[in-house]
Amino acid sequence: MSAWTAVVPVEPLALGSCDPLVAEAMVLSMLDLLRGSDAVASVLVVTGDLAVAGAARRRGMAVMAVRPMLSTDPLNDAARAGVRWAGSRRRGDAVVVVPVDLPHLAVAELDLALEALAERPRAFVPHADGRGVTLVSTRSPSD
Repeated sequence: MSAWTAVVPVEPLALGSCDPLVAEAMVLSMLDLLRGSDAVASVLVVTGDLAVAGAARRRGMAVMAVRPMLSTDPLNDAARAGVRWAGSRRRGDAVVVVPVDLPHLAVAELDLALEALAERPRAFVPHADGRGVTLVSTRSPSD
């Protein structure tokens, strides 16, 4: 089984598309889920939100501060920056980008998905409705 670094891009809670309290609950739930996974060796939260950064640090997670207002595509830019970080600091780990808006995801399901994703150099899990993806992975983030 591969060791995984999970990259979690998080936009500032006040800028999101839902109520900031709901967004915060989703973020905290995802961080706790990732911490509970046996497959995830480390978590990097990429955010410009101070409250999210503090919550991640209290959970022993790495944080990369970003300035989302300087980007026209802040979540994807944050994800790319996080993958580059993981490639340089977590050599040997596979990397998975995990969005926070997966409220029904359970640890066992995440672990099964990571096991399947590990079979390919780069892979993704499509969203159930066919529009977009839920997880994106690479075994060689520095490539």
